[in-house]
Amino acid sequence: MRSPLLAYAWLGPSSIVSLSTVRIYQDTHFLAEEELLLLLTLPHTPYQTAWFSRGSADRRKKKKKKKNKKKKPLTTRAACRRARPQTSTRAKKKRPSVVQQTHNKNNKQQQTNNKKRNSGGRRRLSTHDTIRRNNNNNTSIAVRNTIMVTERPRAAAGGAGGANNSVTFPVLKNPVILQIMREVNVPLSEMELAEPGRCKERIREVFAQLLNICLGLDDPAALLSSLDPQRAVAAVVVGSKSSKSSNCFSLSHPELYRDALPETMFFCLLSRQLRICGYDDFGFRDLAMPQAKRLRRQLSALINFLKYREDMSHLEAQALDEREELFAALDEVTENHMTLKDRLDEARAFNRARVMEREEAEAECKEMEGEIAQQNKIQASIRQETYLLKKTANELQDQIANLSIAMRELKAEERRLSKELVGSPERIRADLAEAKRRLEGVRGDVSVTQDERASVQRRVEHASIAEEGVGRMASVMEGMDTAVREYEMAAEDLEDAQNALRGMEREREGMTEERGMQEEIFDAAVKRKADVTSSLADALLTAQNDLDSAVARLGTVESEVVEGMARIEASERRVVELRTRIERERRIAEEDVAGRLASFGKFEERYWEKERELSARVGY
Repeated sequence: MRSPLLAYAWLGPSSIVSLSTVRIYQDTHFLAEEELLLLLTLPHTPYQTAWFSRGSADRRKKKKKKKNKKKKPLTTRAACRRARPQTSTRAKKKRPSVVQQTHNKNNKQQQTNNKKRNSGGRRRLSTHDTIRRNNNNNTSIAVRNTIMVTERPRAAAGGAGGANNSVTFPVLKNPVILQIMREVNVPLSEMELAEPGRCKERIREVFAQLLNICLGLDDPAALLSSLDPQRAVAAVVVGSKSSKSSNCFSLSHPELYRDALPETMFFCLLSRQLRICGYDDFGFRDLAMPQAKRLRRQLSALINFLKYREDMSHLEAQALDEREELFAALDEVTENHMTLKDRLDEARAFNRARVMEREEAEAECKEMEGEIAQQNKIQASIRQETYLLKKTANELQDQIANLSIAMRELKAEERRLSKELVGSPERIRADLAEAKRRLEGVRGDVSVTQDERASVQRRVEHASIAEEGVGRMASVMEGMDTAVREYEMAAEDLEDAQNALRGMEREREGMTEERGMQEEIFDAAVKRKADVTSSLADALLTAQNDLDSAVARLGTVESEVVEGMARIEASERRVVELRTRIERERRIAEEDVAGRLASFGKFEERYWEKERELSARVGY
């Protein structure tokens, strides 16, 4: 249902009103469909208004004739049926309203047209179609066969009206009407109120001024300027030019409607306003031939609406103030939400940076583990070489022991032979020569043995040196084992730190879910505020209790928003604590890893120095 102000905006000066887009926006008791369309299509004549009034008068005469017809005498059966008493359980049939009658009429007309269309029969031309074909034979114009009928508006006073949405208003006396007209600065004399038929233009101006006040227009000339004939003709010209690309009807010779279109627009606005005020019996005759009694009722309805509008103005101002406060609170909450969202984005970016650093540290730890595994392999090979050197040294010691035993045996044999010397010189010489040869051979063997002994001693020295190096290497390896155990402990600590970090991430996810819940709570609060804002639009037609409930709901929403903000601040403090804890553990882990890397570097340098010294001694 459109309000009076929207109705004015629909037909007012801000929009281009043309006959290609105009739809009749009123229902009336006095004008039929064909007559309203003829008002817009027939050329304007001085007798046009009188023609419509005459048509209305003819219809009233027909109704009177139907009432005055003599009733036929009832038959015996009909008389008995009428004389039969009615039971109390039989309900009296309710008479349909004007809107229902119009809808039923339109539905019946549509069903009739559908039957004719389906049966292939030719539609009978109406009076309007006949006139249109006679006036313009060269132009095909599509005219709508139905009129848009709107529902009756709600009662302006007393909230929702009765079952038929009717409004009752007191009929004021002439002195009261004149006094109130002076209060609203609308000049009206007692003679004009008593004999309105003599001053039709003055009555029309009074209606225009009252309509301007009812619509709440600041400029008194705004409504009159919107009904300017020049503006209406220009709108018709524009509509006729743009009708080539539209399916609506257009008119030729728009200057013929210089007076008809503004009058129709003014009548639509005025009848609409009077229906809102509770006066449904308004027609063109009230503008063409106003009567004192009807004018008095019409002015009473408009004055009742003005007084009610004046009494309800404080509710509108109060609702607008509360609406501004709600929008200010909404802007503040939105700004806080954006700030918290920025903080959350910063926290997420910082967390991503920390995760990347952790991944880099894990990659470095994996590289160190690979290097340690490689050093373990080198240590295993060194242990194998040390075992082989020890075995060779033991074999050399056994050979030296055997040679020393052989030397002692030779010396004992020499002493035994020296005792067996004889006096025969040739034999002695031969024996000496033989002994010399043997001695020469023994000396050669001794020299060879000494050389072997020297080499064995050198090997033994090398083996002892290697054994010492192996001992030192074993001690170093033990230190490496301790370092490896410390590294394993550090790895376990790192795993604990990673587990703690995962727990913190899970807590962060929980906080994120809590933040989502808080955002949902905030969205619900925003929706509640939207509901409160929408309810304020109907506060002008409702009681003060609805406003109190809206204020109570607003307080609840604000308390929920405050609680949500407190939860968000607590979550932020918890995130800061978790960040500091993660940063402290990460710093400790980095220092531990750096110390272990430094100790491993020193151990590697010492190991390679010992290796180079051992290689130099062995002669590789």
